[in-house]
Amino acid sequence: TLFPVPHFHEAPAPMDERTSFSWRVVLRAFWFSIALAFGVALLVYVKYVRWAPVASTHLPPSTQIAVRLQVEQAVVYEPFRKHLLPLLEADKTGPETRLKHVERKTTLELGVDVREVVFGVGAQDDWVLALGGLFRRDGVVAGVGRLLTEEKRSFTLAKDPERVRFDNGVTLGVAVDGTLVAAGSDALLLTALEPHAPGPFDTSVPGVATLVARFAEGLDLGEGRQVRSLSGRILPAEDFDFHFEFEVSGGGWEQPLAVLGAVQSEPARHWIGLSGLTRGRAQALEPGRFQVDGTWTRAEFESLVAELAAEVRRRAGLPL
Repeated sequence: TLFPVPHFHEAPAPMDERTSFSWRVVLRAFWFSIALAFGVALLVYVKYVRWAPVASTHLPPSTQIAVRLQVEQAVVYEPFRKHLLPLLEADKTGPETRLKHVERKTTLELGVDVREVVFGVGAQDDWVLALGGLFRRDGVVAGVGRLLTEEKRSFTLAKDPERVRFDNGVTLGVAVDGTLVAAGSDALLLTALEPHAPGPFDTSVPGVATLVARFAEGLDLGEGRQVRSLSGRILPAEDFDFHFEFEVSGGGWEQPLAVLGAVQSEPARHWIGLSGLTRGRAQALEPGRFQVDGTWTRAEFESLVAELAAEVRRRAGLPL
């Protein structure tokens, strides 16, 4: 064409004809966004952050001594990483660490998601180990079975509930609340998998470590002397402050810390780790009942964790 064809554009619509939203719609959208963000945050918290200390509810009624470690704080996690986590590597095969192998087969990151460790021992030398934390509830036992098959280990998979039984009697399962439970026998594991009121072994009291011991017939220390009960907790400060109470029967307790020394020297109970308590401050609360307060150094606290790990290794039949 000789002349350009002119292009015509529509004139902008007047302000009152443009699309607009009322302040009510904008406000509703704003509050909907806030509610959606809150819902997502709550879902993340419930699924990945929230955790309740329930491991002690898996201690069977036959338990006489229970020890609990809360491993969330760095001062406790380091001894846990140094002494208890290596138990998982006992007698492993292949170049991969068992910790990483477990993660691959079960998606459990034990080095990250463990929040508490509870270990209980009964009168008949039976024992239960419970790990509480942010764990999945399904597929764990099957994953452990695949791991053991790859390592060419001898084991049995049992059903209803799912559990792994080893040749030495040690059995592993997962409770309905996600707690990982191992026990010295299949029958004991079946009892421990069912949560119940922990009674005197409610070791979820404040503190990074708690110890509870109850002896229905008394722990005989000779010369007519018996320890009936002992309980205490350890709190982190610059070092580790502790508070323990114990009940005794029989005579010869004019020096109450001698009770702790006697329990400490009792071979079957040495793993309790009372070496630091004998330097505490003791006082009588009433006849036959005493309390002792004091402070553990970090080295003494680590010694407790090391002794606990050694006892778990011995009772589970793990190689050195």
